[in-house]
Amino acid sequence: MVIFTVIFQASTSFGEPNISGQKGLLRVTSAELPKTGEIAVSVHDGYFSQKDLLTSDFKLAKNAIRVSAGYSPMKFLEVSLGTNVESSWLTPSGGDTQVASTIGDLELNVKGSYELLPELAVGGRVRGLFYTPFEPDKGYDMAATSFGIDLLATYNFTKWANPLPLKATLNIGYLIDNTGELLEDTPGTKPSKSDYPITHYAADIRGDNVINLGLGVEVPFPKYYITPLLEITASFANSYSVYKESVNSNFDSVTLLQNPLIVTPGIRVNPLIEGLNIDVAVDIGLSGTIKEDVGVGSSKDVYVTPQWALLAGISYAFTPVLMKATPAPEPAAAPPAPAEGTK
Repeated sequence: MVIFTVIFQASTSFGEPNISGQKGLLRVTSAELPKTGEIAVSVHDGYFSQKDLLTSDFKLAKNAIRVSAGYSPMKFLEVSLGTNVESSWLTPSGGDTQVASTIGDLELNVKGSYELLPELAVGGRVRGLFYTPFEPDKGYDMAATSFGIDLLATYNFTKWANPLPLKATLNIGYLIDNTGELLEDTPGTKPSKSDYPITHYAADIRGDNVINLGLGVEVPFPKYYITPLLEITASFANSYSVYKESVNSNFDSVTLLQNPLIVTPGIRVNPLIEGLNIDVAVDIGLSGTIKEDVGVGSSKDVYVTPQWALLAGISYAFTPVLMKATPAPEPAAAPPAPAEGTK
C-alpha cells in the first residue's frame, strides 16, 4: 500500500496588502490579485490629534489599529477580513479628557478581478461592515451593518515592452452607511444623536450614504527595495445627517469641498525578506471648513477632517504549498533459513 503524507512548505511572495487586507496601497485597493493560494496578514496603525474638528473648543486625539488577513483561493478572487482596536481622547477647552475605546468591529471584503490586457486589470469589490454597540458583551448591532460596492481598475506600466516604474489605480465606490443606528434618539447613558459631532467622529459614525473615490500611484524600485506611494481619497455626500441633529451645529447642507478630502504620500519598504512589507505615510487633510453656529448670531470655522495623521503598517504574505510524500519502500525480508537436514 502506498501511504501519502501532506507537507506544508511556505513559498513567499510580495502580497502588499492594504488596510483592508487586500492587495493595494494604503486605503486604495488594487484591481490586481495576489498569487492563487496566497495568504497575507497585516497590521496598520493610524494616529492624529486635532482641535476644532467638527466642533469648536474641543480637541480629539485618536489611535486606530487595524488587523487584517487576506486569502486568494482562486485565480480571479480575493477575500479578506479585518478588525480594529481604537482609542480616543476627547478634551473640551478647560475640561477633563474623556477616554473611549472601540474593539471588534469587522470588515469583510470580497474582490473579483479580470486582466483585460497584460497591463490592465479591472474588477469589483463588495464589502460588509459590522459594528459592535456601545454596550459591552452585546455582539453586533445588525441594524448598523453597512454595505459597500466598488469598481476597481489598475494600469501597470511596468508590463510595457519598455517598462516604466509606475502603477496607477482608480477606485469608485458607494457606501450605504447605517452607523447612525448606533446612536440613541434621546440623551441617556449611550451616545445620542444630539451629542457633539466630534463625539460621533471619534466613534466613526457619519450615517450618510457616500460616494467614495480613490486614486493611487505606485513607483516601484525593486532594485532599491522601496516603492513610493501617493493616494488621493475622498468621500462625498450633500449633508451630515447625524451631525445636523446635534445642538449647536449646522451640517444639514454641505458643499463638495466640505466633505473629506485627503492626500497621502508614503513609502513602502520591501526588505530582503520576501513577502515582508513596511508602510509609512502621512495623511494631509485638504477639506474645507464648515461654519458652526456658536450662538448669538455668530459662527466659527471647524475642520471636516484632521489636518494631519500618521500611518504605519507591517504585513507578510506567503503561499502554503501542499507536498505529497511517499515513504521509502521497506527493505525486502530476508530469505527463510534452510530446513534441517538439507544442503
